Amino acid sequence: MGYEIAVSDELIAEALNALLADRRDIILLSYFLDLNDREIAQRLNLVQRTANYRRTSTLSARPLYDDYGNVHLFLDEELRWTLETKLITKILTFDVA
Repeated sequence: MGYEIAVSDELIAEALNALLADRRDIILLSYFLDLNDREIAQRLNLVQRTANYRRTSTLSARPLYDDYGNVHLFLDEELRWTLETKLITKILTFDVA
C-alpha cells in the first residue's frame, strides 16, 4: 500500500510472516500505522465489521500445517497476549521511514 514498515523484532517478524497477506495488512495498518477499523475497511475495500473481526481474530490464531502442507489456524490466547504486548511495546518506538 506504499508504506515501508521495518520490523526488527524477530518474534514479531516471524509472526507477521506466518499470517495470510490480508490479515497481515490489517495488523500492520492497525498496530503500526494506528488506523481504526473504519479506515482500514475503506483502504482494503471491506465492511468495517470484517476488518474488526479479522484484526481481533488474527492476534489469537496460530498457523499449523498438516502432512499435506495445508494451513489450519487454531486459537491461542497465550500467543495473542504475547504478540499484543510485543506489538504495543514496538508501536511506542515505531518510526515510519
